[in-house]
Amino acid sequence: MEPWRSEGDHQVSCLPCGHLYGFSCISKWLQRPVPTTKCSQCNAKGKFKDIRKRYTTPVVVVDEGLQKKVESLQDEIGSLKTEKSDLLDLRDNLLEIQDDLLKLLHNLKEKPSCTENTSYVQMRNKPPQFFNAKEAQGSQSGYSFGSYSSKQQLLHCNFKLQHELAIEGGRLLAMDFSYQNLILSRRISAMGGMHMLNKINLINPRENEDIHLPPSTKAVKDIQISPCGRFTLLASLGKKLSILRMESNNIVMTYNLRVPAWSCSWDLNSPHYVYAGLQNGMLLVFDMRGTCILCSP
Repeated sequence: MEPWRSEGDHQVSCLPCGHLYGFSCISKWLQRPVPTTKCSQCNAKGKFKDIRKRYTTPVVVVDEGLQKKVESLQDEIGSLKTEKSDLLDLRDNLLEIQDDLLKLLHNLKEKPSCTENTSYVQMRNKPPQFFNAKEAQGSQSGYSFGSYSSKQQLLHCNFKLQHELAIEGGRLLAMDFSYQNLILSRRISAMGGMHMLNKINLINPRENEDIHLPPSTKAVKDIQISPCGRFTLLASLGKKLSILRMESNNIVMTYNLRVPAWSCSWDLNSPHYVYAGLQNGMLLVFDMRGTCILCSP
């Protein structure tokens, strides 16, 4: 049996029992070589003369499988429309963010940039006795390199090269803000590979001073200036932890270590304690009021 149509040879028709067929199909069924006078669906009696054509609007036979597929596609289309709407909203938000960033970039370009480090110039023009380590490291109010320029101002400054020095075998280890000096560790090959320290004045770089160290000190790996600015702590490969007085450039205290020292530090909470980090990973704590080792993990 084929799906019926609204007109033509296969127009929708019915038998007295009410079951519907296409006219050509039911005609062939009732006129077979082996005659039958029964409905193929309910076996009710019916003959060829009992066939009645039905006149209706165009008939569409619904395929349930196709109908479900159509409904599924409609749901998918609705989901895609929602997703498209969300993407359009996201695009609008991104465009707004882009506009804000472009405006910010334009404003930053219009701001005049600093041509030199203002803090350094102010520090250089101040008398030496006015500086101290606390001021140089920055106060708690958010200022650095003194109380004249804030961190935010420094972030917007362009640094300009002031001086360039050629130093043989020099390695910068610390900056002494109290006396406005750079402290370098040097190894002079012309003097048999002697290790020494060198202080270079920030105001007048041509003024520099060599600090000769005991031969057993060897290479200095780390330097830390005390919070008061009067002493310098040295960690060296000669298995020494030494304390240098900045004014006289003399070693005033030395601790002999079992292995070379790689780092050192002052205790910021107590002026009596110093620390040494050793090559083997140990950390030693010394009390400058005595010579005993307080702990060695």
